[in-house]
Parts: sequence; C-alpha cells; structure tokens
Amino acid sequence: EAGLYDLLLHSQDRAYAADEWVAELSGAGLELTRWVAPALYDLSMVQSVPEGMDAVTAMAVAEKLRGTITKHVGYAQRLGEVAAPITQPALTLVPHLEAPRAEIAKAVAARKALKLTVQGVTFRLKLPEAAAGVLRRVDGRASLAEIAGGVKLDAITFQSLWKRIHEALMATGSLRYSSLKSR
Repeated sequence: EAGLYDLLLHSQDRAYAADEWVAELSGAGLELTRWVAPALYDLSMVQSVPEGMDAVTAMAVAEKLRGTITKHVGYAQRLGEVAAPITQPALTLVPHLEAPRAEIAKAVAARKALKLTVQGVTFRLKLPEAAAGVLRRVDGRASLAEIAGGVKLDAITFQSLWKRIHEALMATGSLRYSSLKSR
C-alpha cells in the first residue's frame, strides 16, 4: 500500500524522538517554544520527575513511557527570541475547538470528566459546570468578547472561567485561536 510505504518506508523519512527533534531545531538556530499538545510530553502526568532532570530529557522519557506518540507537532522560534506564551488570550481572538463542542458542553454540564484522546492517550479533564454554557458558544465564528457578551457572567468571572478552559484544552491540543472568523 502506498500509504503504508510512505508512512514507514519512505527513503527520505526519518523518525525523531522528542529530544532528537529539539536537537535538530537547535542545530538549525531554532528552539522549541511549545508543543501543540504539551500534556503528551509532561512526565509528571506519567510518573514523578526525578530531581535535577532537565526539561528535554523529561519530555523524551515521557514520550518513551507513553509509547503512543506517532508525530511531533510544535512551535519553534529563533534561538534567543523572547515570545510570551498565551496565558490569557485577547478578547478579540476567535477560539476553535478540535472536538465537537456539543459533546464537550454536554459532558461538562453533566459534571462528568471530559475525555479527550490525543495520539492514543486519553486525558480526563474536569471543568466547572459553568463552563458548559461558554463552550456551547465556541463555534469558530464568535470572538471571546462575543462569547463573553452572550453568557450571563460578569467580566471577571468569565475571564477566570476562560482561563481554566484555556489551560485544560490547550494542554491537550484541543483548543486553538485565530484572529479571523470562520464562515
């Protein structure tokens, strides 16, 4: 099969472990800023991290222990550049969910753990019940400001709730943002 050949046997293909990928980036004058699904590489979610273990080694150990990561997807920047991570996104950004919003909102409203599977690893996320109403409005068209205006929460409560949603879903690669609205 052409697909199998291309996936496993292509002469130009090279498999990389997480630490090898980070080293390749470094050799090209780049550095990893963030994995798309950083929870996959979080050793503390698998076992306790030995004292003194550097971050790259911890990611490589997590990858080996999980044994399910088939491809690495991350963001890189030039070595030495300073880019602040998005901890509290601007209200002008449009959030996009990588999983069906109705199913996510239903699980959250039922006070169930949200089960998301990423590269063979199932994560169970617990979000507050109030998050269900917010998640129902994430349609890829509405900005965070429009979502906030559509729910009956004051600005501080919305920001606090969105921060929890953001942290949980960004860790699994289940949330992304754009500055353009979908049609």
